[in-house]
Amino acid sequence: MKRDNKRKKQVSPSTITKYTTIKNKLIDFEKHTNQKILIKDVDLKFRKDLISYFREVENLSLNTIGRYITFVKTVCNDAKIYGIETNSQLHAFKGFTEEASKIFLNFDELEKIEKAKFKREALDNARDWLIIGCYVGQRVSDLLKLTKENILNKNGVELISFTQQKTSKNMAIPLHPKVKEILSKRKGDFPRPLSDAKFNKHIKDVAKIAEIKESTEGAKLDPETKRKVLGTYEKCELVTSHVMRRSFATNFYGEMPTALIISITGHSTESQYLEYVGKPPIDNAQIIADYFNTLYQKQHESEQLQDTI
Repeated sequence: MKRDNKRKKQVSPSTITKYTTIKNKLIDFEKHTNQKILIKDVDLKFRKDLISYFREVENLSLNTIGRYITFVKTVCNDAKIYGIETNSQLHAFKGFTEEASKIFLNFDELEKIEKAKFKREALDNARDWLIIGCYVGQRVSDLLKLTKENILNKNGVELISFTQQKTSKNMAIPLHPKVKEILSKRKGDFPRPLSDAKFNKHIKDVAKIAEIKESTEGAKLDPETKRKVLGTYEKCELVTSHVMRRSFATNFYGEMPTALIISITGHSTESQYLEYVGKPPIDNAQIIADYFNTLYQKQHESEQLQDTI
């Protein structure tokens, strides 16, 4: 037998967690409906019933429901490859996404947060994590685990080195001066670790005290219904841990080459990144045009200087 030297693609822990979660959700759905789900039963009626269950019973957001529907279809398509009978309506069984509010903190707002004074140490600690996150561009699941052990010096350049939890990608991100300031303030270490839940709570207070109050369209969780309600709120009310990665991706758009930003944020494609920051492809053309004009101007100035010598 000829040996296959190709390495099998490893399934990341985060992917296993996702599919375990949806499996448990489907088990709960079976209990709720008192029916056993078979692959061949996954049709459009099942889709409608499952969406209603997720919405009315589980109180899940539309984006979460859309992802779960996509996961179900992926499992069924995989089953089909192995000869398991699937429903003829499977091709129309599609997930969906709800247009997400693209909340981010611009450089002026970040400066206001930096200068804000807090009476509670917990808020000062959360503020420092927030600032670091907006200049590192990582998910909160990776950010809050960083310690001084993650800081390396390579050829005179200080780097944050770690492995992304979601993608298993090895990262090496140069320290931004703003990050260096915070580490220096804390004697070379990152802020004190805290849970995601506490971090999300604290940074809303941080943004409120820093008077980040611009009227902004977004969705806020209703404590009674446990659902997000679209509306116009003060931006401080909409700040969550997601704001860090989006702030980095948005603030440095046009300031750094897109390929470098993507290498840090972890987006798979440029189009995915542009959608994330809400920038149409035409903006990219404008950046290139500006670059060409700047390059031409430098060349023209150089030629004029040569002529005067």
